[in-house]
Amino acid sequence: MGVLRFRLTADVAEFGSATAVRIAPLRHRGELDPLVEACRLGDPAGQRLVAPGLAAELTGRPGRTVHAWLARPEDGSEQAVGLASLVETGGGRFSIAWLLVDPARRRSGVATALVRHAVAHARSRGAAEVWADTLSTWPEAIAFWQALAARHPAR
Repeated sequence: MGVLRFRLTADVAEFGSATAVRIAPLRHRGELDPLVEACRLGDPAGQRLVAPGLAAELTGRPGRTVHAWLARPEDGSEQAVGLASLVETGGGRFSIAWLLVDPARRRSGVATALVRHAVAHARSRGAAEVWADTLSTWPEAIAFWQALAARHPAR
């Protein structure tokens, strides 16, 4: 099992259409639990995903700031349908560490909306590029990141 790395420019103007979702900062770990459970149960690749472990990954450490957002449906529901986290390191490096979408909402633009938001945030903090890693055993994630990287190759 290997890791694949993708480099995106911080130009988000052309990140395609995205579904109508509200994106708000993650405020409490309890907001993660239903989303993590949906991803864990609805996707064989997510079987090892657990809310406490993900919450720990979303915690900043010295030299590392983590920004995280939840996507919620525009209908006013508070149930999260997606999550993105952006890690900012002291060297000005930005990477999308986590991107989760409820399996029932995949291929509807939720991930694209979250990536657009995370990359725009990185750009506002001076980033010229943003990195994303995924496991070689996650073909859907590889296809998603390849599509974005192909549309937005780093210069």
